Amino acid sequence: MDISPEQTESVKRWLAEGADVAQVQTRLQSEFGINMRYIDVRFLIDDIGAQINDIPEPAAPQESRDEESSIAGQQVQVSMDPVPKPGAIASGAVIFSDGEKAEWFVDNSGRLGLSPEKEGYNAPQEDLPIFQKKLQELLESESDAPVENGEDGLNRRNENSSESSGNGSVEVSVSKIQRPDCIAFGDVTFSDGSKAEWRIDRMGQLGLVPAVEGQRPPQSDMPEFQRKLQDALKTLF
Repeated sequence: MDISPEQTESVKRWLAEGADVAQVQTRLQSEFGINMRYIDVRFLIDDIGAQINDIPEPAAPQESRDEESSIAGQQVQVSMDPVPKPGAIASGAVIFSDGEKAEWFVDNSGRLGLSPEKEGYNAPQEDLPIFQKKLQELLESESDAPVENGEDGLNRRNENSSESSGNGSVEVSVSKIQRPDCIAFGDVTFSDGSKAEWRIDRMGQLGLVPAVEGQRPPQSDMPEFQRKLQDALKTLF
């Protein structure tokens, strides 16, 4: 979605003031009436050449800084599932500083959700920016991680990378044929050679149908798949 120059400057200002992706998403809706998915806001920030910055905290006693660092570095723990849960492109678990646990997931629309282990639980507010930062780092590291399937797997990844003009190892195509049950559909080949058909139904939900039943794509491929699919859809619509 394109935004006006004034709105672009507002987004850049919010980020410079220390806003994260979720906060930008909320302010776009509240101040401009623009509803965007979490993942689309991420793409928007990249497109306008902005960066997510941290606001320096006011100077505090060394003991307080050490305690905060301990919470950020050790007490908020984020992990990722080797295989995403059904209906999610990525999922995992988080342990907050008070010891409570929750499951996190990013659904097919790019929305981030939390499912606490204890019903009605709300995580400490000071933990949430730390959780979001660690989750973003984890997703980015998974996206950049090499495929550890031995020499053959590495060679196959390199071959796929060459075939896709050096832009990565995931290949996405869009079918020119229209289907009554879909807005768009096409094929994707992942870094391990596995293939699937992607579909966006009339409700705008993205789904994957693997060529081999029960086969799941590498989780580290999903961010690249999302990016390439969005680029392909821009040319279609």
